[in-house]
Amino acid sequence: MAVAKPAAIAESPSKPGTTEAAESLIRKYHETEDEIQADLTLLRKQLADIEASAGTRVLNARISGDDKALSKVSGELSDVRSKIETLESALYPCRCARQAAEKDLKLSQANDLRNRAADLRKEAHERKKKTNELLQQLAAHENVGYVPRGASRTQILLAQANELEGEAQRTEAWANASPPVLRRD
Repeated sequence: MAVAKPAAIAESPSKPGTTEAAESLIRKYHETEDEIQADLTLLRKQLADIEASAGTRVLNARISGDDKALSKVSGELSDVRSKIETLESALYPCRCARQAAEKDLKLSQANDLRNRAADLRKEAHERKKKTNELLQQLAAHENVGYVPRGASRTQILLAQANELEGEAQRTEAWANASPPVLRRD
């Protein structure tokens, strides 16, 4: 049986700045799944109680002359079973939607990391430009070339940008990896 894509999936695209929205959506799916599981637990207990008492209730009602007891107990059983089936059918799409939201979150986080890396590269480029100008002024002033020692702030910024880009790639790879197979239990 094909499962329709929940509307929330279609409304949670991977865009910059959606990290908070994706986290909120994931929390909602977890809460919904927990609520469904709690409801199922209660309904399964209710079903077991009805099944355990059904025979005695029908017998006592028949002895009392109530011919509608069978229909009433059957209706209660059908109603509870129907609710259980309906809630169970909601679990799979909920899990699929949560998984899609988790992917969106990872893609959004990767995008955020790339934006931070781009900002660091821009800052490094501006610093390098200014440093080159200052070194030229110093060379002209002292009539001696100057070579900085050790890692410059520009080099550190570029290294940080590269680290962020690597983290973004790993995060994106996780998001695009094959999702685990979800069961319909």
